[in-house]
Amino acid sequence: MRKKIIPLSVGVVLSLAFITGCGEEANPPDTLARYKLTVDDNADYKLVGVEADGYLAGEKVTFGVVSQTDAKVVDEVSAGQLVLNDEGGNIYTFTMPASDVNIVVTMENVSDVRLTTALSEAREGLVMDTVYEERQQYYDTHGNPSGSPSRYAKRVISEMSGDYNRITRYSSKYDSSGDFETEIDVSDTTPSDIYIFAKNPENGYLSTTYLNLNNELVYADVLDSATEANLEWYKTYGNPFNYLTANDFTVDESDGNKYHLNVEDPKLSNTITGFAQIIFGDIQLAYHVEDFTITLKDGHLASYEGRFAVPEFEWYESTVLFTGSFTHLGADSLEKPEKMTVVEDEALKTALDALKKHNYTVEVNADGEVTKGFSDGGKHFLQDIFGEVTDLATATPIETYYYEQLSEFDDFTELYEYSVRQSVKIRDEFFTFSSNRDGVQIVPQMVAGFDISSAFFDKEGNTYTLKTEGLPYYFVADNSTAYSPFSSTTINTLKITLGENGDVTFETTDSWGGSETVKYTNVGTTTVAAQVVNTNTDKLTKWEDYLKTQAQADALNEVIPTEIVNILPTPKTSVDSVAPIANVTTAGVAAGKTTTEEGTLDEFEAEVPEDGETLPAYVGSWSNADYDAIELYDDGTGSYGGGWFGESFNYTVDGNVLTGVGEDFVITMTFDPTAKTLVYKYVQTTPNTAQIAMSLDSYGDNVDLQYDDLLVLFSDALGKAGFTYNLENLEEYEFIKTMTISEVECEVSISLGGYNDMFIVEYSMLPL
Repeated sequence: MRKKIIPLSVGVVLSLAFITGCGEEANPPDTLARYKLTVDDNADYKLVGVEADGYLAGEKVTFGVVSQTDAKVVDEVSAGQLVLNDEGGNIYTFTMPASDVNIVVTMENVSDVRLTTALSEAREGLVMDTVYEERQQYYDTHGNPSGSPSRYAKRVISEMSGDYNRITRYSSKYDSSGDFETEIDVSDTTPSDIYIFAKNPENGYLSTTYLNLNNELVYADVLDSATEANLEWYKTYGNPFNYLTANDFTVDESDGNKYHLNVEDPKLSNTITGFAQIIFGDIQLAYHVEDFTITLKDGHLASYEGRFAVPEFEWYESTVLFTGSFTHLGADSLEKPEKMTVVEDEALKTALDALKKHNYTVEVNADGEVTKGFSDGGKHFLQDIFGEVTDLATATPIETYYYEQLSEFDDFTELYEYSVRQSVKIRDEFFTFSSNRDGVQIVPQMVAGFDISSAFFDKEGNTYTLKTEGLPYYFVADNSTAYSPFSSTTINTLKITLGENGDVTFETTDSWGGSETVKYTNVGTTTVAAQVVNTNTDKLTKWEDYLKTQAQADALNEVIPTEIVNILPTPKTSVDSVAPIANVTTAGVAAGKTTTEEGTLDEFEAEVPEDGETLPAYVGSWSNADYDAIELYDDGTGSYGGGWFGESFNYTVDGNVLTGVGEDFVITMTFDPTAKTLVYKYVQTTPNTAQIAMSLDSYGDNVDLQYDDLLVLFSDALGKAGFTYNLENLEEYEFIKTMTISEVECEVSISLGGYNDMFIVEYSMLPL
């Protein structure tokens, strides 16, 4: 396990197997043979969507079953020995084997014509407006009730039509009065989350969807958080009434308008799970529907109610009840997401098409922090990072990165295998610092795509402003990656301005008030000079050589002298076939200082040791209106500062004078027993500190290997230099040594650790 240091500032291998032998298979399978579906003749139903010429083995088969009589509904469908799941609207799928398959359909009589009609209407689309209430009672480790019972209520609206479901979750409302009789009023709660779920048209899985800036519907599969497996649409947010018939309900004995869903029927398990997720507005596998009752009014679905089974939690008991109403029925219950019909603005299209050739100079200013990029059409890309600047014309980049497109035609696979080599500029030379990005091209993976439609903008002159009204509910502007190679700012407002000479400027604000300007110039005329890249770091002999500028090295050595910095050898690892570690930077470089605080604390009756007693100190607490506080205990320890921020110390007593010593401070306290006041003087001396951070090879998946190599290399060097491992600080991998530096005795601490894909060395030098 890595010891973590928080910064002070913040290949695909193709394996081909050839099987040879003396004999050959007598009857190899015919990979082009097509196999057919067969079905017994029946007047009650028919199959639709069946390919007349059959299917190839391994091909996905999709077909529908349509009832030909109002008196019967589909009960079960099987393909050979395989019972198929209804994926909604009596649609079924399976994978074709290398043989013909007989489809068997079992029909059953409709038990309730009125309910059948109501369910048929719900299949077209509906809106379910639910309020659920969860009541909780917590228990201690002995199983006894702990505290008062509490409850909360939440409203969830589910709008369903076709293969889409918009879920709106409202903020929760809590009540801890213990009153379970009064209904919690959620009428004043506001929407907290809105999701648009869909059946992915490519694979049938559960996905989210939205209309993007390019006027294209985007589908993103929702994966199970535990297994990362795809989730089936019909088991999750698909309209559950697509999978129910009147025979799945039992009419209430006392009210003919009420129908109870047969929740114990095993074949309804997927539908029951779907109801739970729609009611919660979330995938809650811990809950199971124990009762679900619908009520009809004038022959239409009107309302529903039910409860969930009590889940088996060790530490609390939960009871969940829900009620709801069907506020709309029919196919118009939800506007189905679709592309907008539009004639693209020719001027904007021409400007964006020019940018899509990726020959430009780009400048990104995000709240004053500037990054520039130079692209020559996909062969090279140069990135200059300036940080926060006031005059870009005179500024020097903090860091410069150079990307070069590599490609090689493989005669065996007849494919180009692409990779991007990245390097960093140290002083006046470039050095590689990680494996090549395999399978990557500068265009299109590393630069913006400029896929933007004028459909969502108002035009005035040469300026296009993102509309604030009249946009489809499923439109999401998303983030600035559509037009920026360096940022992903969430788009709240967006303005595109076409300038002279093909210049294009994008101006964005996010929902937090941040601003970003992305400006493209020299469109079609930008060049990037080819650079000589060092693939080893042999010429870098000390740590300061690895820093990108001399100013960085000077700032480091002002705080941590070079003889301390270079106690560690320069970074080397034993991982083969990867670039050396060259992307090294400093962070949190800070000179130590001495802080003094003095004051008098309020009157207090301290417990003073009497003659003959062995109390080691004046036990008690003092504080004042400025929130200064001192606490003293009878074991010779205390704290200064109070609350969570109190600094612990050990103290000794000499008469009325108490001296406390902490990790990096000394506090002298003089108690006046007559005035009952405490005069204190607090002196804190902080060490010089600095961090050196190294980027590890994340693209070659060598982060852990390089980390282990560096940990061994540096630990061994520290041991040989006389440093000892600090057993009193097990939260960090820290080594300490007392040294004389510039005739001053100091405690030097060097800690090793990791942070994300970084290896970090932290130096601390404290005068004693």
